[in-house]
Amino acid sequence: MADRSEAQLRKAVIKLAFDKPELREHLLPLVKEAAGWAVFTKRTEEPKLSWLERQLDRAGIPHRRRGQSFHAPILEVARDRLDDAWDILDPVDDVPDDDPRFSRRAHDRR
Repeated sequence: MADRSEAQLRKAVIKLAFDKPELREHLLPLVKEAAGWAVFTKRTEEPKLSWLERQLDRAGIPHRRRGQSFHAPILEVARDRLDDAWDILDPVDDVPDDDPRFSRRAHDRR
């Protein structure tokens, strides 16, 4: 949940830089420093992980697998699209990773 708060803070800093041009030279370096990738999932396993990546692709949200946690691959998303990614995951976050709805075959039947 901390990553989500960071995204909201980043948006607030960008808005402040837009509203107060005299502060831009001080604020924009902070935004650039925080830009990049944010950890999105580190406990999500197949087939839900692949399903989630397909949804991120459809939404045009840059993402990558980067390493492995103790439980599953670590999925990162572009920090500036983190809220959009959460909008995709939230409705299915409590659904088990191995639920048949996430399989490629179930997806192709639609």
